[in-house]
Formats: sequence, structure tokens, C-alpha cells
Amino acid sequence: MELKTNEEAFCIRHIGVRYICEFCHEGEMKYLAPGDDNAGLFLHRCTKCNKEMLLPKMYPYIEWIPGEKINKEDIWKPS
Repeated sequence: MELKTNEEAFCIRHIGVRYICEFCHEGEMKYLAPGDDNAGLFLHRCTKCNKEMLLPKMYPYIEWIPGEKINKEDIWKPS
């Protein structure tokens, strides 16, 4: 892999984020279908009690956290 001008490589960590049901407090809210496009909400259903609710994000999702800069010499290069 070669970096282009003004590109900088850095380590990342990824974290999964889930939404626990507000009704039963046991199940996980999973994205079900598009909700109200005008409100920017997404329909989810609980994996335990099957209650539905609109949430502002699609759960679960992955959050990427930037880490330290990587030296160009340390980037993997194919043979």
C-alpha cells in the first residue's frame, strides 16, 4: 500500500454499539425497516419482547476510533 500526497496512515480500533430495549431492558433493538424519512428516524424491534420503536440511528453500528499515526516505512507492502 502506498500513501498519496497528504495522506496519513493511522491505527484504528472498532467498537460495536447496540441499543438495549427500553421496555424489557433485556433484548437488543435491531434495525427493522426505514422509518419516517422526514424525522430521520429508523424503525427497530426488540429481540426479546418484540416491541418496536423509532431511533435516530440504525443499531447496531460500528464506531471507529483513531489511534496513533503509522510511519510510512511500517505500512504493509505486497511482494
